Parts: sequence; C-alpha cells; structure tokens
Amino acid sequence: MDAYLAEPISKASRSDQGISRWVERFKEVQEGSSTHTYRPSIALLCQYISNRYYPQAVGDQRTIRTGSGTSWDRWLTVGDRSWTWENYVRDWDPGLVAIHFGLTPEKLKHAYRTLSNSQSFMDPIANWYPLVQFVSLDKRRKLKGAALQAETLREGALMLRGLHFDLYHEKLPAPGEINTTVIVPMPELEVRKDVRMHLEYVVNQYGLNPQPKLVLFVEGQSEERVVHRLLEEYFGILPGRLSIEVVTVRGVDNATGTSEDRFRAILRLVDYLHHHQTFAFVVLDNENFASKLKRESATTRSTYGHRKRITRPEYIHVWKSAFELDNFSNSELARALIRVSGERYRFTAAEIVSCRAAKNPGAALSKLYREATQFGLPKLQLADALVDTLLSDRSRRRAENRPIIKVLVRALKLAALNHLPTRQEAWTMNQASRLLARKT
Repeated sequence: MDAYLAEPISKASRSDQGISRWVERFKEVQEGSSTHTYRPSIALLCQYISNRYYPQAVGDQRTIRTGSGTSWDRWLTVGDRSWTWENYVRDWDPGLVAIHFGLTPEKLKHAYRTLSNSQSFMDPIANWYPLVQFVSLDKRRKLKGAALQAETLREGALMLRGLHFDLYHEKLPAPGEINTTVIVPMPELEVRKDVRMHLEYVVNQYGLNPQPKLVLFVEGQSEERVVHRLLEEYFGILPGRLSIEVVTVRGVDNATGTSEDRFRAILRLVDYLHHHQTFAFVVLDNENFASKLKRESATTRSTYGHRKRITRPEYIHVWKSAFELDNFSNSELARALIRVSGERYRFTAAEIVSCRAAKNPGAALSKLYREATQFGLPKLQLADALVDTLLSDRSRRRAENRPIIKVLVRALKLAALNHLPTRQEAWTMNQASRLLARKT
C-alpha cells in the first residue's frame, strides 16, 4: 500500500478499482502463506526434539535444569512418572529424527538460519546476546513482548543447533553470528571452551565485572578508617565507585610473617591478584620485616610465567616510621591525643619527639598514652581526630602535601586506568606490561 500511495499517478487513477487490485494481491499472499508448510514444520521439529535439547537450550552455559516424572514447560511436556532426562538422552537416536522429517544437512542448517535470523531481527536486545546467554532461566522468563518472543525463537534455534551437531558433527555459529563475518571474536573461540573465562571477558565488555581493579592493603583498622574517610570526604568518592577494595592485614606480622622464611607470603597474594589484573597496593608501618619486604618486591619472581617479577617496588609503600608520625607534626599529634583522652592529660610536642626517637615509634606512642591515662590508646578515635586535623581549614599544612594523600592519589590513578581485558590477547599483553611489574 505504501508503494501504491507513493506512485506518481493522477488522482483519477486512484480509484476503487486500483485499490481492489491491491487487495486481491494481498489475499493471494495471505493464501500462499497459509498453505506453506515450511515454518510450521520447523515448529513441529522443535517440539519433537524438545525433550532432548530444551534443557540445554535454556541453560545459563554453566547449569541445565532437568526434570523427572510429570512436568510441563513452554517446550517440554512429560506425562510419564518414570521418565528421567538422563535416561532419555542415553536412548536418544538423532538418526530417527532425520528419517521422520526427511532432514539433510542443508535443510537443517536452513531451518537453524531461519530461526536465528528471525530472533536477531525482532530481538530488541539482540546486541546483548553475549551477556544474555549467561543469565539464569528464571530471569530470562521475565522478559516481555518482542524480547520474550525472540528468546523463545533463540531456544528453538539452539535445539536445532544441538541436533545438527549430533547428526553431522559440525558446530554451527551461535545465534546472532549465523549471517555475519566475525573478524575478531569477542572473546577468542578457544577461550569460550572455559565457561568461567568466557563469562569474565563478556562481563568486562559490558562493564559489569565487580572484580576489584585495585586492592589497597593497610595495616590495621585505624588506617582503614582513615582511607575510607579521606576517599569520601577529601576525594568525594567511595572506594567501590572506582572498584577499589580496602583490606586490612591486621598488623605488619600478618603481612610479612614473624620469621624471615615466611615474610614473602603477601607477595604471593599480590602475584595472584596481578595475575587476575587487579593492582595490589600495600601500605605498612616500618616495623619488623616491612622494609625487607619492600626490597624483596623488586626481585621476587612471579610464579605464573607471564611476568618476570611480581610487582613494582613503588606499590609497596612503607612509612619512614608509622602512619601517624609520617603525616602529622608533633603538635598535631599532641592535640589529637589530648582530644581522644577527653583532656585528662595535656600531651606535649616534646613527648611526641621522644616517641619519634624510640626504636619502635608507633609502640612508643601507645605506651606514652597508656602511662599518661591508664588506658589503652583508642586508635579508631585517634584516626578520626587526625583526619579532622588534615581536613581542617585551620591546618597550616595543605592536605595535598601530606604523604597519605599522595599515596591515595597514586592508588586512585592505578584503579581508574585499569581497564579489564575483553580478550585473552589483551590480558596477555597487560601481563607483560610495565604497569604490573618491572621487566628486570
């Protein structure tokens, strides 16, 4: 009718007779379609083979849902109480299907192409097929309209694909790829054999991978409190927004070990994280083997074979003495201690100087507080007091000049620039890059 109305003809020719001619033509097309048996045959074939292939067609690439006994589904209907899918598969003979339906490789491939093309044409989320195939059946059943109809066609196409493979030992392209030339598979075909890796690269394409892009290891709960507050109140961002996970190692000994033969333990964890392209940034006080841990990070070899070294030494940050003493002046620390003590004792800058001179300044600071107040140092309250000092407009020292801010800026940049790979080739290149570890 659009073609008829668009023709450059006179008004006189647009008569009832002209319209009648088009109506008759429409009737011929309709009658021809009603007697054509090709499409109904495809539907009948899908229904015939559904007990065998439907559970796999609606799986999420990792699991399939089968039944036993009496059950009804959109495709699968069983009325035998003794029926099990496993026994049905064991007795299945695809050759009988080919005989009953007069199948040939060309006919079956054409039927598969028909359903695949129909699904791609009407599916409003066809471009999301790489992701949808991993979505659970219960969630896919909540689709509506054209998306639900396309999903049903996709299920039928996958059943035909399974039958074609059993009959002719040829794996047809996935729905959505049947009439396209895939120059660069996303991800590689070899990777798709490992379903977990396939899913990982697919969710990376859609930006849905919750994997941390950077893990920031800090020594204790007080440092963890400081990092969270600074990220939120100074940088204006929560760690999860940049896919950063803050992990406390609950003391330097848990990170480095209590004897020299164990202190490399955290480096193996860093090696594992880097293998999965998650940057690891370690921040520790200068206690026990922390300094040696930093030195060893420059030479320890990776166990995975894609990188010579585990990490870069600058990703292991060891304070000169301790977090509090490196980032705050003597007078700032004294005022913070007075605040957390409820002004029960007037700490002085001179006392902080004595703590700095001790062999273990952090321990000396805790000892000073206990001797002055008869209570243990409330480190979380001290952390809050120090952050308030750092963020205060009255502070003489600009926040961006404090070492902790510089450390966090470096960590934030690493996380922001860490684009998770969408192909194995990209992952391999990233593993060999200088970002994760030095070449020598």
